[in-house]
Order: sequence, then C-alpha cells, then structure tokens
Amino acid sequence: MVLGWSVANTTVSHPELHAMCLATSGNGKCALVSRRSISIIRTDNLAKIDSVIARETKWDTTHAEFSPPEPTKLAITNAQTINIYNIDEESNWLIHTLSGHTRTITDLNWSYKEPTILASASFDNYIYIWDLRETRKPIYLMHSISGATQIKWSKMNENILATSHEGDVRIWDKRVSLEN
Repeated sequence: MVLGWSVANTTVSHPELHAMCLATSGNGKCALVSRRSISIIRTDNLAKIDSVIARETKWDTTHAEFSPPEPTKLAITNAQTINIYNIDEESNWLIHTLSGHTRTITDLNWSYKEPTILASASFDNYIYIWDLRETRKPIYLMHSISGATQIKWSKMNENILATSHEGDVRIWDKRVSLEN
C-alpha cells in the first residue's frame, strides 16, 4: 500500500520564514534556516516560533545539522564557511565560524561519538575534519579527485567516514588517510 502526501496532510506551515533548510535535534528542537534568520520551533508545538536569530547573508544555506551528542550545537553552512550556534533555553548565539574551504560546502556531519568533531565536504576536493576546541584550521584534511556531495560519519567507529563523489563512494579512516 502506498501512502500519499498532500497539502491537506500538513500540520503547520511557515511560508513567511522563507526557510531553505532545516535541522531537527535530539532534544525536540527544529531550526528553520533562511538567508535572514534561523527560526527555532519545538517539535511538540510546531505552530509557535520559540526564538529567531537574525542573520544576513546573500548565500543560501545548503545544510544545517544539530550535533547528536550535544543537541544544543547547530552547524549551518554558508557558502564556504560553517557557522556554529549554541541553541538553548536561555539564549541563542553564534559561537564559531569555521573557514577553510575555497568553494561551496556541499555537506557537513557531526561525529556521533565526539561532541566537538565535525566533518565538511566541498566542491574544492577537500574533506575537512574540524574540532571546536581549535577552530583556526581543520585538524585533519583529506583530498579527493572530485568534490564530495555528501559526507557521513560511521555510527560504530569514530575514525571512519564515507563520502560520495559523482557516483563513487569512498570510505576514509582518519587514522591512515591524513595529509595534515
């Protein structure tokens, strides 16, 4: 049996936000990201916008993701940078900006095991691994022949990640694939 979706099945809609991207957290938050703002709603009350973080950018966000081990941390791509926000009950603020890619970031993914570790992929043919304890530059980098469109950490092994490149999937082990 195939279930169909339609506008009639919509629980709530927020077209006024002009959201291009969204992320959901393990603690019941949802971030709706646009060029002008990040709107935070709770998944138990989708109609109410809890808070809004103002932002101005000419770039569309291509990816947003909450950290699985630390659901108050939100990463958002912004062309060639990644902005890390703290999203909690009292306040929301930008805590880090990660810069290093020379072309558009296509994907990012938080480590499932290490709450300060984040990986990013870009059309610049580099895969970067960042540590929020040292944000000046990536802690590891890996080079590929073509830019990665997706990147995902292994849920079982904190050293393994996978990337996809124009129909090819590559498995990386940060212990042996380092060029840093």
